[in-house]
Amino acid sequence: MLRDIKPVGVDQDLQEIELTFGDTKTGEENKLLVSGINLKDLPKLPVGKYPDGLYMPIGIGVPPFSQSYEQLESNHPDQSPYFSVFLDSEGRWIDHNRLAVAGVAMHLDAKKPDLVHLYLLSYERSTLIAHFQINL
Repeated sequence: MLRDIKPVGVDQDLQEIELTFGDTKTGEENKLLVSGINLKDLPKLPVGKYPDGLYMPIGIGVPPFSQSYEQLESNHPDQSPYFSVFLDSEGRWIDHNRLAVAGVAMHLDAKKPDLVHLYLLSYERSTLIAHFQINL
């Protein structure tokens, strides 16, 4: 699911992606929310260049996986509208570390700018776990 949101303290509308996953053991529906991003501002990249897109850890008030000190000074993570979390069927937080998911990578498709690629990154960001394609 894709929706527009209006974060507090932010002048522009941003987007939120909600992915639903079925738990194979319990059958319950769990969710991943990736929120507070302007999807149209994502870089346009071929799939093989996904690390050059938005490359963020799971969490709230988190900085990107890598950035310069100057970028950190000008973009404080605690003031960013970005967050991503896993929730169970009752809206309770799921520890992403227990799922071995470290973060997400996102970019627009190089040839189809209305197509968002979202990747789940494993612990230590060494393996792609999943690749989702979302139409804007």
